[in-house]
Amino acid sequence: MNKKQLYQRVTKTTGIHQAQVRIILDQYFAEVKQEISSGGKVSVAEFGTFCIKKRAQRKARNVKRNTTLIIPAHYTPIFKASPKLLRLVKQLKKVRVTELQD
Repeated sequence: MNKKQLYQRVTKTTGIHQAQVRIILDQYFAEVKQEISSGGKVSVAEFGTFCIKKRAQRKARNVKRNTTLIIPAHYTPIFKASPKLLRLVKQLKKVRVTELQD
């Protein structure tokens, strides 16, 4: 699902005009970006937490040139799913595996 499909689905399920849904969701995404880019975290109950994590400096290899590269330390955004979301995904996985076996 992409953003446009998300807007359409929320519009369909809530009855709110798509232009208003777009404004609300775009503002939500902007607030999440702003908060995590300033070092904070955003927790959504029963969904998960958005935050940043510092990655340490590390070595990597360029196999074609047979050289070693140094990848500098940097921050990266991460999402940690809530236990409830993890259970839901696990149940869906079991259902799909069962469907494929039949």
